[in-house]
Amino acid sequence: MTTTSLDTSAHAKKLEGLLSDIDRQPHWRDEAARCADYYDGKQLEPDVIEAMKDRGQPVLVNNLIGPTIDGVLGMEAKTRQGFIVRADTDKSSEVAEALNQEINEMGRMTKVDRARSDAFAGQVKAGLGWVEVNFNGDPFEYDYCTDSIHRDEIWWDWHSKKPDLTDARWLLRRRWVDEDECEAYFPKHKELIRHAANGWANFMSDLEMQARPVLFSAYQDYSSYNWREEDLFDCERGRVRVHEVYFRRFERGYVMTLPDGRKLRFDKKNTMHRALVESGQVQLQNMPYKRMYLAWYIGPHMVAWGPSPHPHDHFPYVPFWGMREDSTGIPYGLVRRMLSPQDEVNFRRSKLTWLLNSKRIVMDDDATDMSDQDLISELNRPDGVIKLNKDRKNVEHKGFFVEQDTALSNQQFQIMQEAMKQIQDCAGIYSAVLGQDSNATSGVAINGLVEQGATTMAELFDNYRFGSQQVGELMLAYKIQEIGRTERRVMVNVNTPDPTKEIVLNGREVGEGGETLISNDVMRTKSMVILDDMMNTPGYRAQIAQRMMELVQTLPPNLQASVLDLVIMNTDVPKKEEFLKRIRRATGVGVNPEELTEDERKQFEQQQKKQAMMDQLQMREVQGKIADIEADVRRKLAAAAKDEKSVEGQDVDNDYTEAQTLKVLAELKEMTQRIGASAYVQSGYMMPEPTTPPQLTM
Repeated sequence: MTTTSLDTSAHAKKLEGLLSDIDRQPHWRDEAARCADYYDGKQLEPDVIEAMKDRGQPVLVNNLIGPTIDGVLGMEAKTRQGFIVRADTDKSSEVAEALNQEINEMGRMTKVDRARSDAFAGQVKAGLGWVEVNFNGDPFEYDYCTDSIHRDEIWWDWHSKKPDLTDARWLLRRRWVDEDECEAYFPKHKELIRHAANGWANFMSDLEMQARPVLFSAYQDYSSYNWREEDLFDCERGRVRVHEVYFRRFERGYVMTLPDGRKLRFDKKNTMHRALVESGQVQLQNMPYKRMYLAWYIGPHMVAWGPSPHPHDHFPYVPFWGMREDSTGIPYGLVRRMLSPQDEVNFRRSKLTWLLNSKRIVMDDDATDMSDQDLISELNRPDGVIKLNKDRKNVEHKGFFVEQDTALSNQQFQIMQEAMKQIQDCAGIYSAVLGQDSNATSGVAINGLVEQGATTMAELFDNYRFGSQQVGELMLAYKIQEIGRTERRVMVNVNTPDPTKEIVLNGREVGEGGETLISNDVMRTKSMVILDDMMNTPGYRAQIAQRMMELVQTLPPNLQASVLDLVIMNTDVPKKEEFLKRIRRATGVGVNPEELTEDERKQFEQQQKKQAMMDQLQMREVQGKIADIEADVRRKLAAAAKDEKSVEGQDVDNDYTEAQTLKVLAELKEMTQRIGASAYVQSGYMMPEPTTPPQLTM
């Protein structure tokens, strides 16, 4: 970004052209503000309030839009998904893992979840919200910031068609900035800022100031065009209107195509670019491309401009769209559909209350001696006293009676009830979605209504996910630029609250030929940001944990211990990580030595050695028992053979001897399996089912 003192009329005219383009855009912001006011309860215009007061009608507002929209906002808070960095290839998995740690740290420090939530609120109410992902100008705070920006601060090229504004030629943000803050950012233009903040008062009487060409040219820019003064300065507060303008220009130049497929703009001043071209490793093509620029205006005066300082070719402002009109592209939210039913509810309730309290008096002129005002006041009192004229013509009271139209009140009440129901129906938000009572009585019917409500809002939440992913991609671009080619060691948290794994980014290694090799090269890694597939909310984790517990109870007892850590991971019990550590150490399942600290790794290795020795002793005991059984079988078989020889020549039952031998072998097989399985279960392991029976040596 270069600071300029060329405040010529051409620059002012360019800004005036943008502002004129803004004036020709459809007028949708007033309706968006009205939708936001209805959510806040400001639902009656001043002239309507005055007319109701003149009629004696009570001014009542029954805000049903607010709680309904709060239910939708609560769904976002309950289903909010985090960012995950994924690499295109397995070779870059460690780089993606480290970048994932960096981007999540950036999200925590910049409170990106709060910014996304506020943008979603603007998306639902008014149809559009914005999130800024930018450098932080305060050196004592975190290097980056993610803030929610009000829709009235940003204007964009209305001819853009893409939701991410990649085809928009310009984007403008204007805001009020205090004089001292503006002077700190643009110190070369202090005098211009002071005069602009003062509305250029007394400038023409100061001959010394008029002798300065820059200031005099700036004053001409201010006085030569039809600027609205309220859009340029605020003399009471000492503020100036700052315009931040991003615009894309089409240029033609050489583009490099790298061996990995990436394309970069060729810079002849860059020695690395020239070396790549001279070595023949890249190809150059002369073609047109878009380039982003940034210009700063204080009122109509341009004070700085140059190429965009951001590490991406996008605007640093991400739109969160609600719905858009097909013919005009005007954004709108859920509230716009609810305006008419809400107006009807307010009107019917006020009308109903008025009808219930109003009375019609039919009387002769001589019915009472009271004035009309006193008669009405006395009639509205619960203990009122009305004295009739004893000299009236209609002595039989036919000349004085009071009417109340209760039938009309009932009709107003029924119409109001229908309007109250239409508020949710128009937005596609059902009572079951909001946790309210509904006509559905069974669990299946209630789940069906909840699912139906989620389906009607799928487009809204899909746009929210699209905007959130854009925010994550911009955050990743800033982190990649920050790391660059410098070596960085990132401690990654793997299933523990403390860092347990170190990943070296841009690590320098010496090759066999003495050349320097870079491992985990961040700049060459192709990665992208996606949203987590799993929702990380307390309610969702509790639901998953309950299902997993029910599933674990159906498993055999010797398998329950091996999956117990997975159940604990989805709970919110205190000291959950300590639970997991002890369970995994006890079972030996799910422990990765690389994820342990040095002391934990030593303790785990000692435990493994001890367990291996115990397993070896158990196996020796099993082998000894098997050997004893085999020896016993051999003795029995030898004795049977000896008995067979002693009765040789006699008529004996050989079938009986063979059956006895088979029975002994079957008992031996069963006993061997029982002893082996028992030993393994006692040692904490499962003995696999043998594919073939053990063979005994005869």
